[in-house]
Amino acid sequence: MYRVGTMGHSRGGKGVMWEASDKHSSEVPDGVRIAAVLALVPVKFDDLEGDHSDTLVTHVPVGVVTGSCDGAVHEAGQEYLDDAEWMTHEPAYSVSVQNANHNYCNADWTPPSPSGDDDSTCPRQELTPDTQQGALTAYATAFYERFLKDDKPSKDVLTGKQRLPGVTSKVRIVQPVNGG
Repeated sequence: MYRVGTMGHSRGGKGVMWEASDKHSSEVPDGVRIAAVLALVPVKFDDLEGDHSDTLVTHVPVGVVTGSCDGAVHEAGQEYLDDAEWMTHEPAYSVSVQNANHNYCNADWTPPSPSGDDDSTCPRQELTPDTQQGALTAYATAFYERFLKDDKPSKDVLTGKQRLPGVTSKVRIVQPVNGG
């Protein structure tokens, strides 16, 4: 349990950031080490005075996925990288998938599921659920391969050197302050 990867969608995205945060890292059970945290189109709301310590992650590699057509939280997840910039000791990556929406990141929320809903802000250009979920699977696989198995070639997906299948995306990288 020393190489645990966590992933959450929407409020679950904020939840995995909270769990891996510097402030809450001591609450992880003994013998467990979170080694990578991936937030899919996460919500981002902090203390009204601007305190973001509940979700500030600087000692675990972070990946954030956002979508340009997300009608629920928009690109708010990018703020997790803003918070960590000039502070993180581990790399942080994000990818904004063009024409991706919020609910297609979760098969239970994707139509025709009974709880499915199309929340896209650009329905004429939105990706199909299969295309969006395929790109997310490729990104998540590369992220966890890189940080849980130390597979260095997987980094090419995270940096944008290798494109995600079937989508246009924009990557962002926050380098560790120690240059690592």
